[in-house]
Amino acid sequence: MSDETTMHPPADQPRRADRSGRNSPPARAGSLGVLAGKELQEAFQSRQVAAITVVIALLLGLGLFLMLQDYRLRLENYDLIRPEGAEAQSEPVAPVAVVRPNPLSVLARGLDDAMGRSFELSVVMVTIGTTQAAANDLFALVRPPDPLYLTHAVLSLVALLAAFDLICGEKEAGTLKLLLASGVSRGRLLLGKLAGGLAGLLLPYATVAVAALLVLALVPELALTGEQWLRAAVFFGVGALYLAFFFALGLAISCRVERSTSALVLGLFAWVVLVFATPAVATLTARQLADTPPVEELQVLRNQAFEQGMIELLEARQALPPSTPPEEMERQIREGWRRIVEKNEAISERYRRPLGRLVRTARTLSRISPAASYVHAATAIAGTGIDDETELKARVMDYWGETFPRLAERTISRIESDDAAPAPLPTFTYARRSLGEVLTGATLLDLAWLALATALLVAWAARSLDRYDVR
Repeated sequence: MSDETTMHPPADQPRRADRSGRNSPPARAGSLGVLAGKELQEAFQSRQVAAITVVIALLLGLGLFLMLQDYRLRLENYDLIRPEGAEAQSEPVAPVAVVRPNPLSVLARGLDDAMGRSFELSVVMVTIGTTQAAANDLFALVRPPDPLYLTHAVLSLVALLAAFDLICGEKEAGTLKLLLASGVSRGRLLLGKLAGGLAGLLLPYATVAVAALLVLALVPELALTGEQWLRAAVFFGVGALYLAFFFALGLAISCRVERSTSALVLGLFAWVVLVFATPAVATLTARQLADTPPVEELQVLRNQAFEQGMIELLEARQALPPSTPPEEMERQIREGWRRIVEKNEAISERYRRPLGRLVRTARTLSRISPAASYVHAATAIAGTGIDDETELKARVMDYWGETFPRLAERTISRIESDDAAPAPLPTFTYARRSLGEVLTGATLLDLAWLALATALLVAWAARSLDRYDVR
């Protein structure tokens, strides 16, 4: 046998590996790490990673810059509308309940504007006063996009476009049949595409997120606490999970269809439905299901209850004999004020119950879309979500109950003597929920649904690829 025959097998004899498979070219080509590395290498070579990095950096950088300017203005307006000691509390109606802007609102503004309103207390009711944004007309013209909105509405589209042709592009080029014929398993091929593509997407996102955190550390107005730093890191982690969901959606569509153009059209349609249409339809549906009385009706009922209560209070006071001890007169007056408050509370409860049902129904229906779950989770982590605003309003009502006796005493003093010194009011305090409380509440369900939806899309992609006929 010649040396040539010894060194080279016949052309029609396939090369086979030993039993261990370590020297098999198909095995090496089909390993998960090699497939993922190949996908990531191609992304770098095609400058896809560079393009994604530039897009994410520009969007998040611009959004963060605008939100920092917005936060500084809201901080200035907070200094204008907040009460300043006993002097600002000297009137019967004064903005005595107001909270400082949340530093993490630069990441997710959410309902921080609504939470920044001043709540004016009186013996009649709690009136919602000036917002921290109302002191500057710029807020009425421009609402800068925050990183939450940019991730929710723009970077999700970037994630979808990064994956929509990963498999169907191989089908159109004819390379998918060659890969499968070479011994690469379909499962490893899919996981390799998933791992490599996600790395090309999330590595730039993580890099920009770290840079954003460094920028926040350089802003003295923010002065983030240790827990707020943890919240910011978790916020970007949830953003990465959200981008993974849309990447998996693009990959699943790519496995299902044959052509890249079809995958692009279906992907854009799914993106519009999940990001915009579903939350809007959920809100409209909830409004139809929940019968919420108008606020004007609530105000009229409150005024009527106050007027009736004042008439009864004055009649009861006039019925007291002149020899009545001052303690008894004061007790009668406080009892009359208490009845007024109870009537107002009963009227308010009639409004709060249907409003609470409306909010719960809208949130439940909107969670059909994992995109809405991401918004709920991200705002809750930042401390600017619906539950945070609800707890703030509950704390304001508790504060009103604590303050009411002094408000009543102040009102009586002004009626009886203009020279009487007003009773000082306690300082309003509001403690936000801890991150642990947030992550063990409804936010846990939002994150679980987002992760489950991503896993289901990967499973759907695997099933679609298994059904692909290579013939």
